[in-house]
Amino acid sequence: MKNYYCYVYTDPRKNGIYSYSSIDLSFSPIYVGKGHGKRYLEHLGNIENHYNPKFKYKLLKILNGGFSKKDIENNVQIIYCNSEEKAFDLEKRLISEIGLENLCNLTTGGEGVSGYIFTEYDKKKMSESMTGKCLSDDHKRHISETMTGKRLSEDHRRKLSEVKTGIPRSEDAKKNMSKAKTGKYLSENHRRQISETMTGKHHTDKTKNQISEAMKLRWKNMKST
Repeated sequence: MKNYYCYVYTDPRKNGIYSYSSIDLSFSPIYVGKGHGKRYLEHLGNIENHYNPKFKYKLLKILNGGFSKKDIENNVQIIYCNSEEKAFDLEKRLISEIGLENLCNLTTGGEGVSGYIFTEYDKKKMSESMTGKCLSDDHKRHISETMTGKRLSEDHRRKLSEVKTGIPRSEDAKKNMSKAKTGKYLSENHRRQISETMTGKHHTDKTKNQISEAMKLRWKNMKST
């Protein structure tokens, strides 16, 4: 049986009396979460790549202020709950009492990061933190397993299409895409799915020309290899 709990990260630089309905703190709260096992420690594992930019920079400021990860860990307050549902409820209540504006949480709790809309600043910082980094084979495999069997909604597909529309690809990118597809054959099931997706759709003359040019280029690359 999993022991669920609600945890509160505090700022060891700011001591005082912080009293709430379910907990009394000696330091200013900065983040409220819910989990089980060693979940509360995961935030300290790889701070530089933390998904939450607000929490990431808060932790880095504390570390740069002369405190260690152990100091931060020792000041995490944990409240155990009888069930995951109660842990979620407590998380939401504490965030509400403390005030989302006073915390590094992205949402009001109870659902992780889903529902949060990242700002352009958040996106820029996350992009910069990932630039030049290569995923390990285990990480790639985990992503692949996570996405297997998932189907995108029509609205999701449309948004992805709108984001990509008009973005020019470099010659190197085109060559890499061509090489990746060269020699690959679609399964009968994949062909059937494509056929069903395209049934009843009509291409514009512009699209037909683009498909024609792409196929000519692909055939040319195949003959040159």
